[in-house]
Amino acid sequence: MSLGIETQINQNNDLNKKIDQTNRLKKEALQHPLVSKAVNIFNGKVVDIKLL
Repeated sequence: MSLGIETQINQNNDLNKKIDQTNRLKKEALQHPLVSKAVNIFNGKVVDIKLL
């Protein structure tokens, strides 16, 4: 019974870590100097970021 609880907690922690990492990578991409320059050159905006 305790194994199931620990597994569930570990799965939630893994999911939270993955979400945090995804958000951090997206934030880094938005703050990258080349992205900023491209947005300024084309007078555009970033609408989506896809991680590969």
